Order: sequence, then C-alpha cells, then structure tokens
Amino acid sequence: MSKTAIVPIYFFCLLLLSCSSENTVQNQTVENENQIISSDTIAATDTLPEAIIYDPYLDSFYLDSDYKDGKIRYGYKNRFGERVIKNQFDLAGEFYHGLAPVIKKGKSGLIDTTGKMIYVFEGYELAKWYNELGGYDELYKMDEGMYLVTDKSEKYGYVNSKNELIVPIEYKWGSQFSEGKAVIEKDRKFGFIDSIGNLFGQIEYRYATPFSEGLAAVMQKDKIGFIDHTGNYVIEPAYKSALSFSEGLCAVSYSNEFTNFFFIDKTGQVIIEGPFDNAESFKNGECIVEKRGKSRVIDKTGKELRKLDYDYFAGC
Repeated sequence: MSKTAIVPIYFFCLLLLSCSSENTVQNQTVENENQIISSDTIAATDTLPEAIIYDPYLDSFYLDSDYKDGKIRYGYKNRFGERVIKNQFDLAGEFYHGLAPVIKKGKSGLIDTTGKMIYVFEGYELAKWYNELGGYDELYKMDEGMYLVTDKSEKYGYVNSKNELIVPIEYKWGSQFSEGKAVIEKDRKFGFIDSIGNLFGQIEYRYATPFSEGLAAVMQKDKIGFIDHTGNYVIEPAYKSALSFSEGLCAVSYSNEFTNFFFIDKTGQVIIEGPFDNAESFKNGECIVEKRGKSRVIDKTGKELRKLDYDYFAGC
C-alpha cells in the first residue's frame, strides 16, 4: 500500500485517539513491564493498551533499546512513547504490516504486535552486519516483507512474512527489496531477483544498486549507467561512481576515487555541477554535500542553505 493511500487511515486513527479522554489514556498506559511481556520466554501475552488503535500499515511501533550488563536489548514503543513490548531482544528490526524480525537467545523469527514470536526460523537465521561506528550488530533493513537470511555456509537467501523461503540460500550477498526487486551477488557478479525468487535478467554486472524511482545504477566493464524495470538502459554507462535516484536527482562522478560528484536528472542532464568531495541523496528538497572539507546543505538548484558545524561524512 502506498504512503498516499494510508494517509486517510492515519488521520482517522489520530481523530479517534484525540477523542479518548485524558484519564482513559493515562490509566491504560502500561507501566508494569511484567504485564508487557515475560523476559523468560520468547512468547508473550497481549500487551497493547486498549486505547491504542494499531493499523499495521502505518508501522506505528518504533524500536527502543537500553544498555544493561554490557548488552543492548531491544523492544518497541508506540507513537505516544509508551512501551508496548519490553526491551528483551538481542536484535530487532522495524515492523512491516504487523510483523517485525527479531533475534532472542540465538533464535531468529518474526513477532506480532503483542511481542509473540509467531514464526521461528529453522536451518537459517536473520542476516546481520556489524556497525563499526556504533560498535554493535544490526539487522539488515528489509522492505516489502522480505527478510535476508543466512546459514552456516555464510550464503544468503530470502524469507517472506509467511515464513516461506522464497529465494534459496545460494547467494554471496543480497540487498533490501525495493520496487519489487533486490540486488544479489554470485560468483563476484551482481544481478536482480524479484519477490518470487525469479532472476531479472542475468547476473552480469560488476556493480548494482537497488531500484529507486524506477531506475537502478549498474556497472558493466568499467562504467556505470542506469537501467529501468525492463532491463534497458535509460542513461548510458558513463560514470565511475553513482548513488541512487531520490527526488528526481542522483549524485554521480567520473572519478574512480569516489569524489568530484555532481547531480543529474533522469535524462542524464547535469542539474547541479558541483563538484563535491562527497554527497548524500536528496531528502525533503535538501542534500548534504562536502566541499573543501566542509559539510553543508544545498537545495535542488545547488544553492547552499547552511553549513554544518560538524563533519557529516567523518568515518564514512
């Protein structure tokens, strides 16, 4: 369901919530953690305050964490800041359509909005990566109801939200799903699979990014271009570095050093000349770039809006 489609539902939920009396919400706030979920078992009882109207399409639960006895534990709060699932998981991911991926006591699976583990994976586990800057493990962020999993062979596949292994565990690496496709790596080549596990074209690229706004960056030989969902080039290979399209623009570079970025539109026309030493993707009409060692924010014309008092790209 698109974000546009869920907006009316979201405001309807807020309207109902605003009509609840202040005393009712206050009385229904969960304060006793033992009523939320038992720390001794993966399974849990229903712990949601009755006043909270949860629409799974809104993904209204947010990750929460605390640090105790040298370990990080994860749980969830609702949009009012009320804890609804106790911080008890070794790792956890975001909710998607009422389900969230978690790892607890060496077991991987999916929980529902009560914190109950409804699927436990057998023979494989959720894939994770080590965040060097933060110094802790994280689950790969998965979209469109597909979860990256791995086994003892250190190869990867995908499980859907019904606990079905859709993509066999045979790839060296996999990305999140975006626009119905994910990037996979096999034999040092990259390609795409769809949400039912079928290959999209051949595994033939030296580099590829997930689809964004209908286009994906791919490298053949030594240059990067952009293909559409038919597999045809929309922007011919010409670049050495590229990010993904966001808000109609994409940072690209002719340099092998991952620097000297400028921005193009979906026809390949240069819109912001730069060059920038580093660049992010646009969000809400703004983009963070680095120039002469200083991080700053620009708009979609390339105009500088403000400087940052810290180095945004430090450690990247």
